[in-house]
Amino acid sequence: MTPAPTPTYTLQFSDGGDAPFLGRGVKVPQGARLTFVLPVGSLAALEEPVLYTNYVQDGQPFNRQTFMPVQVKSRYNGMCSWTSELSVSRPGCYDYYLELGAQPSSSSSSRTKGSLGNFYVDPVLSVAGRPLLPEALVLQTVLTKCVGPISRWHDVLRTSADTGYNMVHFTPVQELGESRSCYSLYDQHMLSNSLFEAGTSETNKAQLLKDTIASMEKDMGLLSMVDVVWNHTANNSPWLTAHPEAGYNLQNSTHLKAAFELDQAILHFSQTLLDPTTHRGPDILTEDDLQHLLTQFRHNILPEARLWEYYVIDVKKAVSELHERLLHDPLPAPSPAMSRSAHLELLQAEGLYRSNDGERGSLKVRLDTALKMFTPRTLIEAKSAQYYTEYETVLQLANLTYYHMYEEDINAAMDNIGHRVRWERMAAHGPRLGPLTPKRPIVYPLFTILPTDKVHVIQPDTTSSPKLPQYSGDEWPVAFANNGWIFNGSPLVDFAGPASRAYMRREVIVWGDCVKLRYGAGPADNPWLWEHMSKYTTDMAKVFHGLRIDNCHSTPIHVAQYLLDAARNVRPNLYVTCELFTGSEELDSLYVSRLGISSLIREAIGANDSRELGRLVHRHGGRPVGSMRLGGSLPSVTPPFGEPLSPCLPGALFMDCTHDNETPAQKRTIQDTVSNSALVAMAVSAIGSTRGYDELNPRTIDLVNETRTYTAFPSPLPATSYALGAMPIKAHLNRMHQAITMEGFDEIHVHQDDDTITIQRHRPSDHEAVYLVANTAFHQGGHHAAPHHLDLGHTVKGRIYNHVPEVRVPGVIRSYMFGGHLDILDKPFLPDPKFINGVESHLVAFNALDRVCKITQHKDTELYQQLAFHEFPRGSVLAFKVGLPPQAREALSQLDDLLAGNGAYKALQEVNFYDLNVLLFRHSLEEERTTGGRAFELAGTPMIYCGLLSFARVVKHIAATNDLGHPLCSNLREGDWMMNYIVDRLSQRHRLKPIQEWLRSCFKHMHCLPRYLIPAYFAKAVLQAYSAGVQRACKMMGPFVSGEGGILDAEGQAFVQELAMTSVQLVSVVPDAPLAASQEVQRFLTDKDAYVNASLLLAQAKTSNKPAPSVPAPFEHGDAVSSMAAGLPHFTTGYMRCWGRDTFISLRGLLLVTGRFDDARRILVAFGSTVRHGLIPNLLDGGSRPRFNSRDSVWWYLQALQDYCTMAPEGLQFLGARVPRLFPHDLEADHTDHAGATLQTSSMAELVHEIMDKHARGIHFREWFAGTSIDDRMQDQGFNIGITLDQETGFLHGGNIYNCGTWMDKMGESTLAGNRGWPSTPRDGAPVEITGLLKSTLRWLSSLAEKSPSVFPYRSVTTAKGADLSYAAWDQLLQKSFEKHYFVPREDTPSLESYISRPSGEDVARTGIYKDVVGGTHSWAQFQLRPNQCVAMSVAPELFRVDNALCALDTIHKTLLGPLGMKTLDPADWNYSPNYNNSEDSENKVTAKGANYHQGPEWVWPVGYYLRAKVHFQLAKSRDGSSLVQVSHEINRTLVQHRHEIRTNPYAGIPELTNGAGVHCPFSCESQAWSMATLLDALYDLNA
Repeated sequence: MTPAPTPTYTLQFSDGGDAPFLGRGVKVPQGARLTFVLPVGSLAALEEPVLYTNYVQDGQPFNRQTFMPVQVKSRYNGMCSWTSELSVSRPGCYDYYLELGAQPSSSSSSRTKGSLGNFYVDPVLSVAGRPLLPEALVLQTVLTKCVGPISRWHDVLRTSADTGYNMVHFTPVQELGESRSCYSLYDQHMLSNSLFEAGTSETNKAQLLKDTIASMEKDMGLLSMVDVVWNHTANNSPWLTAHPEAGYNLQNSTHLKAAFELDQAILHFSQTLLDPTTHRGPDILTEDDLQHLLTQFRHNILPEARLWEYYVIDVKKAVSELHERLLHDPLPAPSPAMSRSAHLELLQAEGLYRSNDGERGSLKVRLDTALKMFTPRTLIEAKSAQYYTEYETVLQLANLTYYHMYEEDINAAMDNIGHRVRWERMAAHGPRLGPLTPKRPIVYPLFTILPTDKVHVIQPDTTSSPKLPQYSGDEWPVAFANNGWIFNGSPLVDFAGPASRAYMRREVIVWGDCVKLRYGAGPADNPWLWEHMSKYTTDMAKVFHGLRIDNCHSTPIHVAQYLLDAARNVRPNLYVTCELFTGSEELDSLYVSRLGISSLIREAIGANDSRELGRLVHRHGGRPVGSMRLGGSLPSVTPPFGEPLSPCLPGALFMDCTHDNETPAQKRTIQDTVSNSALVAMAVSAIGSTRGYDELNPRTIDLVNETRTYTAFPSPLPATSYALGAMPIKAHLNRMHQAITMEGFDEIHVHQDDDTITIQRHRPSDHEAVYLVANTAFHQGGHHAAPHHLDLGHTVKGRIYNHVPEVRVPGVIRSYMFGGHLDILDKPFLPDPKFINGVESHLVAFNALDRVCKITQHKDTELYQQLAFHEFPRGSVLAFKVGLPPQAREALSQLDDLLAGNGAYKALQEVNFYDLNVLLFRHSLEEERTTGGRAFELAGTPMIYCGLLSFARVVKHIAATNDLGHPLCSNLREGDWMMNYIVDRLSQRHRLKPIQEWLRSCFKHMHCLPRYLIPAYFAKAVLQAYSAGVQRACKMMGPFVSGEGGILDAEGQAFVQELAMTSVQLVSVVPDAPLAASQEVQRFLTDKDAYVNASLLLAQAKTSNKPAPSVPAPFEHGDAVSSMAAGLPHFTTGYMRCWGRDTFISLRGLLLVTGRFDDARRILVAFGSTVRHGLIPNLLDGGSRPRFNSRDSVWWYLQALQDYCTMAPEGLQFLGARVPRLFPHDLEADHTDHAGATLQTSSMAELVHEIMDKHARGIHFREWFAGTSIDDRMQDQGFNIGITLDQETGFLHGGNIYNCGTWMDKMGESTLAGNRGWPSTPRDGAPVEITGLLKSTLRWLSSLAEKSPSVFPYRSVTTAKGADLSYAAWDQLLQKSFEKHYFVPREDTPSLESYISRPSGEDVARTGIYKDVVGGTHSWAQFQLRPNQCVAMSVAPELFRVDNALCALDTIHKTLLGPLGMKTLDPADWNYSPNYNNSEDSENKVTAKGANYHQGPEWVWPVGYYLRAKVHFQLAKSRDGSSLVQVSHEINRTLVQHRHEIRTNPYAGIPELTNGAGVHCPFSCESQAWSMATLLDALYDLNA
């Protein structure tokens, strides 16, 4: 049998190398592989990262402070992420961090550490060698002292085993303090004497306990857990005398002295109120009683205590100390004169401190500061009374702040005394302590005082105190702060520490029998205490399987961590639980991450009504029924390095009632005992209860005063006994919980209907389910039946009946499990004097379902049954098993078979890219123009795509968050509309029939399932079909995209594929936007002989390093006229869809890099057919009415042609291809309609030469149809097109201030602002990117003319003057002129005189860059910093001097590069305006109607050219490729945001532009062809 693969999880560091989820840990299963990732492009990745962790493998001792390096799995090379891997098998809580710096071998001082991260590994439980899932834990709490001597534990706890529990939780087993509270421990190292025979040694006690616990596991299947108490010790612990440093006493915590004196004052006042004869005081029953006493105390006692002296400066003493200083020490240098307020500010800022003695007057004045108050005159008068009076006045003013602090604290203390008295003596639900007595003073003291005869102290049991004591110096008694808690207090604050005034303000609600322990910052601060508590903890861990941390939220985290580390060293698989009352999920997460807590105790009895109880069960219940478990089977779903981890709180230990809270009899009704437990038993979590709860104890067992023991019931439990309480049905519930959890019923659904709650536990492997119906009994509402008699003669109280709604069950009820309710005997409850007993009751068991309900089949389908109840009183429960009906089981089997194979991928073997466009994408507007259909609407909102992508994206989101309430899930549960839509629309492409049938079969089988299951199976089917489509497309695109033999890691390859898939997204057939409207041109595009032979190309690709071509499937009608959308959604259909410039900037990345040479070829031919005036159209319009208003489009066309001939297997042969000519004449008058006629043709080489020759001669024409019919914004002069060759430089100059012939083509539209008809960026002259593209073309053509005259037989062109100009000469002319004319040198640029521009030129704004334009109307426009120079650097790098290019690129990086795009204008430019709003119509000429389109908004496509230039010139500088890692890193760092964008963008693309700083622009296309294409270009070049 093949072993299951090791689960792999990932943790990803931040950009700077910090651990993720600071303050929140992540849980890792035992046996998993944990991969730590620094993503490619991370800032820290180049810093030689080394991972350190304190995790140790099994068998090695763990030390939290010892960190060891982890072996690197993959080192960083700029192209692949850095990873390090750790196999985890040892339970516990561990830390890790990254160390960064120059070299790992260098000194640690030169390297830095990232922030500390945490992960914890859960323990693996087993009972007597049998595995036990943590969620299958069923725990019962017992009070150890009530179990009795250890000799009877077997008999008493056998009842726990018989009741279905598999773990017993004991309160502490140590000797208890004088209060006998279960949590007040006399000595942590002494086991309780009451558990053993007299005289048993501690060694023998420990062995007996260990043997007993082991026997419980072996003989009864019971694990064990014990409470550990780390925060306090009993107030009579004997070791306090020997080790007073273990507590917060008045010697080591002198800040508590004032609070101690206040405590004494309250005790003194309380004793003054006692009658000297009876020693009883008044009973405080009313608010008037309370206020009278508080007023007496405040006015009569507090003044005598003079507690303000602990707050303020002793002014007389301070003046005296200053006087002494001036008498005996030399006079200081005088200070400038200051006002009294300045003296006060100086004193408050630096002159005050508190002495460490904590005595009255401990607020001191620094004399050096006091002396700064003296001027020359006052120094002379320093001994005068007048001066000291002034100094005293300043001190008194300073004291005002501290008097105010004192008043605040006293007011708070008085309020808190009042609150406590109200609860303890006046509240109806409080303890009602009664009259004052010596042992029950007004409030309990906050301090424990060790017995002493050296000083007078007031103890709670003192009967009289004639005098209020005050202490100083060595007279203080040894008194300890008692432990307690603070309402809404922060658990991270040490409320007994020096920074807290909680004891003075009496905010601490203390446990008077417990002394708070003082650990300090670490073992060095209190060695004895740390060692003492560590031994106590490890002793318990050696014996018990689990620890419950008492009062965990008040335990210092570093203390709990240290003690748990010690415990796990002796028992690695230690189960740890606790209650956290932090009031904050963030703080809960902090405790969990640092301590590795296995579960958090939660409680059902706290719910105030049935709805809240239902919510609790749902919250602690596990995954919802029908969850989308996508797993790792789908390539489109599986993360590259494994499943990402995210923080989560541990599961609950869900108690029906804990041992220190009220029982159902107290809080609800006793009948609710069973229904409450039953609902808890259905939670997908560990569950628990208490022995007293099960026995129907009417009140919570007193943790302090209870002396009785539990009853040892016969085993097995008797069939009938009035004393068993809820135990018989609890046995059913507990065993059911364990069984269904271990058997994989790990999904849950909670249905609430009034007071009836139905819970479904579902097993996703076969969709079997267990149902439980509970009629809760929170209150007595309903119809009360008359009492009735039992067979044995006892009378039972009347049952409570209410309306129980019908329950609908999806499936068929297979078997009845159990059910029943409790009848309570109608007799008074009498506590047994020796044994703990509960209310006597009788279990009414339902022997069959029809006893309580009628089962009917749903009238419309066999998939549902209904239960109508007729005998189901409050407190009743019912459990039964449900399965799928035969038809559904058969459908499920076939569906599983379909989804288990690779049928979806096989169904796509014959498809082409246009089929995949329909299957996966197809924008709603494209669909409407093609078939008349629209995108599917979800909750009234249309999806973006009609294809599977939109559904897959939503499904992935739902799966990630388990959001089964999403409208998509609701839609699927309610009907088949979505499934029908997906299948029906695939009929439009016949090669999609196989995948259509595969999906149809899947959906057909889903129709036979209960509706709640359909979303999960729909997700699997849709994602599998979508993933298959992506896989098929990537496979067809060749090795660079598919990843076969590539150098990218999985993450990088995924990004390449995401970019490449936009080729499928954007190239499609749209009837109203054909590539060619002419049927004659279409004939050329569909002529098989005109296209690349697929088998030939594949054979050629195997012997070359070119991208492998796709294998084109035969065309369907219209495929040949597919066009590329410039962007979605704005350029989706019609004449605005296909733009020449956009198409050819995008062609290399989207079609050539992806191996789609047939599509690229058609586009080149189609646009070639429209050439006129030596130009190609910018707006194609199918060739019907194209516009030739751009000067740059033709150069992008020629660059794309060059790239095709270089990259396509057809190569230079393409230059011989015939191209039909729609416009063989340039003049409009000579043009005739060629409809139905045979078109003239040119070879591609002829066409290229024609274009070059016309540019050399000069191009001057007026646009055809000039006027408002083609452009209603342009001024008349703008229709005049002119291009001229500068024969001195070789540059092509063109354009005018009325038109915009480059990609920065925004024409003003606002009449209000006055920019209508005025281009924002005319860029007339010689734009730098056109010059670069021209040079690239000349380099290519001159090489062809020289080396391949058979395919390109042209060597020269004719200029306007009629002279021949060879391609080689033109190329050299450009080479010679470029740097001289375009570079703007710095003062330190070598050969400064060789450049036309000067650094100090009038219009020069920046130096060290290349001009955006040479020539042109506005000279200042030449010097504007824009990203266009990057294009020239990429396509014609030979034009640039390496150092100059790198200088310019550095400026561009610092100035223009944004998070996603590049600023289109220098931010320092007066015209810079980064936020594009096309709807704004204002008087602002710069921005009105989006006039700033290219004046600052950050466009994405130039980033690709910037990256390509960066690669070339950095590698050119290093020459030997040594900078490859660095440059690869910089490229991938730049693309970090792009990776995120394409994965989160609903269009699955990258937008056209963003506003400033990468802010989303709502007027931008959301997916723009050239944005993805140029990035893919850059990655392709880098990969090469």
